[in-house]
Amino acid sequence: MGVFYILFALFPYVIGQAKERWLRRISKRWKRHPATVLTQTLRGVWLTTLEIHYQMEVDGESHAGLFQRRYLNRSSAEAEPVFESNARIEVLIDPANPLRSYFPLPLSGWGLVLAAPFVALVAIVVLTGLYARFGQWQHEMKNRIPETEWRPVRYSPLFDISLPCKSPHLSGSFPAMTVQGQVPYASMWLCQRRGLFFDAVLLDYPVAPSAEEVFAYIRKLNGASSKATETPLQWQNLRTGQALTWPGSTGRLYQRSGPDYVMELFVAKNSVYLISTNWDVPSDVRLFFESMHPLSSLK
Repeated sequence: MGVFYILFALFPYVIGQAKERWLRRISKRWKRHPATVLTQTLRGVWLTTLEIHYQMEVDGESHAGLFQRRYLNRSSAEAEPVFESNARIEVLIDPANPLRSYFPLPLSGWGLVLAAPFVALVAIVVLTGLYARFGQWQHEMKNRIPETEWRPVRYSPLFDISLPCKSPHLSGSFPAMTVQGQVPYASMWLCQRRGLFFDAVLLDYPVAPSAEEVFAYIRKLNGASSKATETPLQWQNLRTGQALTWPGSTGRLYQRSGPDYVMELFVAKNSVYLISTNWDVPSDVRLFFESMHPLSSLK
């Protein structure tokens, strides 16, 4: 609720006060002129706006004017004087532009005084966020992997993927991923930098495993007891559990994103594609996942 109040009430109020104080200052040299009130209304609850529509005759021509002022609450707005229809008031008119006018209704300074601590707090939060973004940008610039170091490998008979170093290719049975009593045959590419890793594993099962069984097993290995801990990767258009298709195959995609580990798991008939990394440069992680491309035969 506090965030919504700051965004939709406090900020517009402070901006409105600043605009009116600026207009109030520059209008001191304008000409005073009588005007007639047409209507006075209040709009809004959280951020109440007082509106006074008036009309004036300038050099034989009729001109309409509008006075607007924002308040932090309705009771403050209701405390202002009430001008009935046809009431006479005095406004200030810009000599250079008769269409520009201002009604100098007394303006209290307490509103800005009360709002100042909140504005200062918001400014601190914004500056802290900008500083964190700047730190992340510096980290990206310093640690981003040069484009020339990314090397494509044949991930499977259907896909290529890029890794940022020479990757040993390991293969053989993989009992650690036994699902439904089936031990898969694994082909693995592992790339390590600064003690962190990029990993691409292809698992082939004798019989097509249930996608949900595979997902449940991966959740268990990662200590995730429910889907509440899983979120789609922020740089992917795909969503957890979305069905994917290509000629001759259908599959299910599972994604898990945490503070220090990102994984994408795709089950397609007998094959399971498992891509993961704990690399700490977001742009490189994004490039790694997006580098998995189908061969021309799938397009």
